Amino acid sequence: MTKRLLDVVLASVALIALAPVLAVAALGIRLSSRGPILYRARLVGLCGRRFVMYKLRTMHVDHGGHKSVITAERDPRVFAFGRLLRRLKIDELPQLVNVLRGEMSLVGPRPQHPDIVRRHYARLHWETLRVRPGLTSPGSLYDSASGDAIVGSDDPE
Repeated sequence: MTKRLLDVVLASVALIALAPVLAVAALGIRLSSRGPILYRARLVGLCGRRFVMYKLRTMHVDHGGHKSVITAERDPRVFAFGRLLRRLKIDELPQLVNVLRGEMSLVGPRPQHPDIVRRHYARLHWETLRVRPGLTSPGSLYDSASGDAIVGSDDPE
């Protein structure tokens, strides 16, 4: 209960404080690429339940037939302003709404795409579904460059 209360208080304060940043980001997306400002990802969360996670859209609406759920470093689907949002992690800020709704926590294992859970999760991985997924993972708090090896590869899947 204490962690949840802390999540709600911090997410509320962050949303209010970062509202101008979100407004500028939304305007930048609108001017950079046609389509919605928000991207809605259907992911797996607590107890294996699916939920919709919100992000600022950083990719073109027309993906050009590209089916991967993982984005490589120089992925052509990401537009220029979207790259900036990703580099600064601003695209993740709408997930604060998911925290307020109780679908996510500020810190926890990252939520996964249902196909990744279905195809790649071993018995041990299922333990991560026993807690709320997080806006950031414990590992990224210790080493923010930990994902660079995966994201920088030509085929991150």
